[in-house]
Amino acid sequence: MFICNSQNQLLEILADNLKNPHPELMKSDEIAKRLNITLEETKKILRSMHGMGTVESDMEGDYCLITLCGLQWLDARSSSMSAGTV
Repeated sequence: MFICNSQNQLLEILADNLKNPHPELMKSDEIAKRLNITLEETKKILRSMHGMGTVESDMEGDYCLITLCGLQWLDARSSSMSAGTV
């Protein structure tokens, strides 16, 4: 459950980044601080999400961005939550 919540929060952070006039790659340490988890745990979650296709990250997991798949997953998740099906 913890990882799933962290994944949702991470996707929300990355999606919010897209609202900036000039969105850039997000640093993993910044995400870790915002999630209040360790950098190691953040990179572990990013590797998992990279494998699922919801984020793209560099080999070291230092920088990442949300993918179209991640945006669609987040949208589907919020739609199902508003419908009460989660």
